[in-house]
Amino acid sequence: SVLGGILVPALVQQGSQFLRQLPALLANLKEWLGALARLGGTWAISLPTVDNWEQLGPTVIENTLRATAGVVGGMLGLLLIVFLAAYIVVDSERIGRGLLTLVPPRARARVATLAESAIQRMGAYVLGQIVASVCVGIVLGLGLWLLGVPYALLIGGLAAALNVIPFLGATLASVLGILTALNVSLPLAVWTALLFWGTNVVEGKILVPQLVGRATGLHPLAVMLALLAGAKLGGLVGALVAVPFLAAGWEILGTVWVAPMNDADVTVERPDRSSPAKPVAAP
Repeated sequence: SVLGGILVPALVQQGSQFLRQLPALLANLKEWLGALARLGGTWAISLPTVDNWEQLGPTVIENTLRATAGVVGGMLGLLLIVFLAAYIVVDSERIGRGLLTLVPPRARARVATLAESAIQRMGAYVLGQIVASVCVGIVLGLGLWLLGVPYALLIGGLAAALNVIPFLGATLASVLGILTALNVSLPLAVWTALLFWGTNVVEGKILVPQLVGRATGLHPLAVMLALLAGAKLGGLVGALVAVPFLAAGWEILGTVWVAPMNDADVTVERPDRSSPAKPVAAP
């Protein structure tokens, strides 16, 4: 609670400062793009001019609004899933008893065991994902602060929150951090990009396999295929729920089918060689 009392006011303060400085940041970005266009003209490199950028403004704004609407819709879906999951956790005993009444009495004990194992596997995935996201946010926040990037705490917090969104979250956080650093200097933007790249590599190679992979018991390729299939079928929300549902399904499949097959003993009748053969009397 003490840490939250320190971090929350700091995040709110940096967020309000960022919103106030946003017009100046955009103006600096436009000036930097103009300088880049002039540099291209000096070196005879074909680059869009500032006027062309302004003509492309409505298209960029329209595409940005569409992307923002998609992200907002996905976040609303995520919040709905979180609220439903919280309700199920709080009232899980009564909900479980109600669902078990739909199961034949002979199978209720087995179904209850399977449901408990599946829920534990899903909970382990969610916990591992949260821990990985918090680690990413801390590393990025500290790294940006050491580099001298403005609003380091805010960007680190947003990176941790957006990290739960597959494919899109890390990209949005990195773009925000790089553009913020670009308004200070180009070398700082390059170092910021390297920081985000290194953090993503560490997350993909160490954090996710150790925290999420072990929790779900799934191969990394299975996780990637689940994310792609979930995004294809259900968009952002589908990608969010694909891995925990796959982990739960794999747990049920392993309990119902794989484990009994491995535990089955195949007995082969063999002749008893412990006692010597009786001699056959000669005729």
